[in-house]
Amino acid sequence: MRKCYEEFLDMNVLITDDSSIGRQYIQKTLMLSGVASENIFHARNGKEALAILDEKKIKIIFLDINMPVMSGEAVVDILQERGMLSELTVVITSSLANEQKKMALSQKGVGFFLKKPFPPEELKAIFEKASGI
Repeated sequence: MRKCYEEFLDMNVLITDDSSIGRQYIQKTLMLSGVASENIFHARNGKEALAILDEKKIKIIFLDINMPVMSGEAVVDILQERGMLSELTVVITSSLANEQKKMALSQKGVGFFLKKPFPPEELKAIFEKASGI
């Protein structure tokens, strides 16, 4: 079932990447897709992401795997322990193409993967699938 447009505009999205350029790229693409800037949150590592997830009702998280302080994989493990993966859509954004790691993350509840570098059209398509738009 497709969500109404107003719900789409109010959807909170978290972008977690240690690269500011990577975060800005995803934000720009999301904004061009209709997500308001005030609904987009940024984290530089997994620890910051978890703090934001504790404070905000996030619908979709774009999550890099290799980050300092706490990896994206560790975030997925914590989200799984907390039972949050059923309420949250995780999109892994990584330059790693390790199929074993992808399979392990899929089994934990990760539904979407974007291999860096990815074109904005691919990001938009994944976002629309992930959000049910």
